[in-house]
Amino acid sequence: MANHVDCHIAFNMNADAQKKMKELLKMDDDGRWTVETFHDLLTDHAWTYEKQSELVGPKWSNIEDASEDHLSTVSAWGYPLDGIRNLMKILGEIDPQISVSASYTDEMPNFFGTTKLILDENGEPWQLYDVEYDFDDLIRYALSKEPDLKGKWDHENEEWKDQDSQDLFWELQYDFINDLQEL
Repeated sequence: MANHVDCHIAFNMNADAQKKMKELLKMDDDGRWTVETFHDLLTDHAWTYEKQSELVGPKWSNIEDASEDHLSTVSAWGYPLDGIRNLMKILGEIDPQISVSASYTDEMPNFFGTTKLILDENGEPWQLYDVEYDFDDLIRYALSKEPDLKGKWDHENEEWKDQDSQDLFWELQYDFINDLQEL
């Protein structure tokens, strides 16, 4: 089961919405932000598990990097889709043409994926697409793309047949993940 999930969120929005994002992040003129969690980005209310689940999704989601048009987070058990949706509603009041692209990867990686959202005619976030892969998909992709890995995976025992193949896979796995997230 997943533990930490990295998520990179890119916002396509106008300058006024970017200004609002900086305000929500409590960003200073040097680009430093003081908000540390996705929960605190969305509300000034005290943290509770129930409020976190309602607003953000995962039981915690920390902001690792931020600017007026992107967030990088690390969360527990999943990516902060509900948080992205709620932030879109706030920013969408300023820019109804906002769009968001997010990619996420579990630390193992047990799963990884990508999603794109826009606001519908009622100002509600709409997922245009959401593609999620699991580790078996990653192995299958690696076997189809890397000639030196073909025939080197033991499907029955779910392991590499030799150390060189395992090392090569671990070296290239994030390239494969990035490829799949960009499809």
